[in-house]
Amino acid sequence: MGSRIFSPRRLYSALSELKTETVIPKNPNKRTRDGSFRKFKRVAPAIGDSMHPFYSPNIMERAILCASEIKPELLDGQPIVPAVIKQLKTLEPALVNTRWQPQSTQGLNDWLEPFRKMRRKSSPLKLIENHEIDNVIRPSRIDSGRIPELRKFALMFEKEDAGILSASTIGSLIDRLAADQEKAVFSEEVFLYILQHYCKSSQGIASVVDSITEFLHKDIDDLKTAETLLAHVLMALRRNSIPLTPRATSAILKLIDSVSTRFHRPFCVVDFSPAVVQMTTEFYVDSGFLKESKVLFTDMVNKERCPSAQLVEKYLGLIESVCGISTSDNDFLKKFVYISNFRPIFQTTMTPRITEFLVSYCRHFDEILSLLVLVDHSKVKKQIWDLVLPQMIRRVSLLTKDSAKNCCHLTVLYQKASRFYGMPLSTKVNKAFIIQYAVNGNFAMVARLLSIIDSNAFPSFYASVLAAYDQSSAFSMEVPSSGAALKNKHQFMTSMIIPHYTEISFVGRQLALKHADTEELLEQVLKAEIAIKGRGGKSLLPQVSLKAQDCKSNYIITEAEKCLQH
Repeated sequence: MGSRIFSPRRLYSALSELKTETVIPKNPNKRTRDGSFRKFKRVAPAIGDSMHPFYSPNIMERAILCASEIKPELLDGQPIVPAVIKQLKTLEPALVNTRWQPQSTQGLNDWLEPFRKMRRKSSPLKLIENHEIDNVIRPSRIDSGRIPELRKFALMFEKEDAGILSASTIGSLIDRLAADQEKAVFSEEVFLYILQHYCKSSQGIASVVDSITEFLHKDIDDLKTAETLLAHVLMALRRNSIPLTPRATSAILKLIDSVSTRFHRPFCVVDFSPAVVQMTTEFYVDSGFLKESKVLFTDMVNKERCPSAQLVEKYLGLIESVCGISTSDNDFLKKFVYISNFRPIFQTTMTPRITEFLVSYCRHFDEILSLLVLVDHSKVKKQIWDLVLPQMIRRVSLLTKDSAKNCCHLTVLYQKASRFYGMPLSTKVNKAFIIQYAVNGNFAMVARLLSIIDSNAFPSFYASVLAAYDQSSAFSMEVPSSGAALKNKHQFMTSMIIPHYTEISFVGRQLALKHADTEELLEQVLKAEIAIKGRGGKSLLPQVSLKAQDCKSNYIITEAEKCLQH
């Protein structure tokens, strides 16, 4: 952990959740001689110890933090900050979800300094351009007209007979060519020629790669040559759309390991040019190797180079497929490990697909705001807003169980969208906000936004609003039940639902009946259902009668039964 200015007493009592190896002393109010202790709270981890790739407190958040006299905190003190801290007893590093919740305001300015430096120094990486691979990829120097033996390779790869197309047969032909002093052929040039002209299947790739691995230990003695051969193997896969079969994948992995062993490198790929590192990373991602992919992404960041947006999207998709849907803080922790140092990448390349993935990582509204800062610096921010805003609205709506807080966050997001697009927002965006305000039981905002759009054009949409309101219980939402909230809901029923009741679908009418919770509303529903029955439509009169019995409304019961008898 980084250094902090805390008193020794506070520092001693500031560690918790490293390991829940808590020993309860005989007297909990005293320290014991045998060294036992109660569960200690820990200090807020230093910025350098945290691994959040896109959250950074803005000026307002930092000002509020420093002005807090009691319980200063970021992200409301929630344990959602992935960080590496030291365990109290063993001093071994441990990855945990921790809180940015210092025990006092003392030293906060120094603690926040890394955030300021990070914002001042935040400069995008240099993108790895497609043409950079041309510095490695080159045509074979073999003159095919001078070496007729190359036709044997053509026949071999055309038949693709497993007994003929093998590493040993390829190797024996290359040995013969290399041994012919008149032709003066190097083995790597033959491999390049084969990869450029004949390799168009996974079986062919696997056989050639196995043969290259064998020649590493007897003929290929230059790391740049090995890099060129690997680049051509990966290029052949891409150019010919060759599927990665288990055998082909195994052969390429073995080649990479053999190059590392041959040239005494822990992991040879990190010694290659950024373009080849990117191609190799794509191979690992396509093959489902998450840890190896993370190592190479880290290498590119350390070299201040940024991979393509498409590769970043693939990698984030691999994280989702490996780690699954996050349902707990520990699930999120696993995902954050794999993007811990991706902030420079997100500052350099941000696409709608990348933003979609990152929105799902957000557990606090301030994370959403930090993500929007990155979006504002993207060259495709218009596309991001257009495609990701509906998902962002839904995510913000469900961040907490407190509907009032969620509605405040929705309003902030609505204001930001209004500043970006201008007023009024499109009907599609307004409807997305309306639905999420309904989930949180805020019918005042529902009515306000409905007044902006053409309210007469969407009678079927009103039933969707009621259905969304019903979802609040499924999300364990604490919806408001005050007199004002109930009055707003009643106003929505009388001004929106009842006037368009006969235009709503049968399922929508069932919802309307469910929420007709006053005798006045139930009477209006009864009149509408009688009219529907009179036109030969399918009515809800039996359900209205049952609802009236629950409300003990004798008039409605009598009218409903009278109509049912006729």
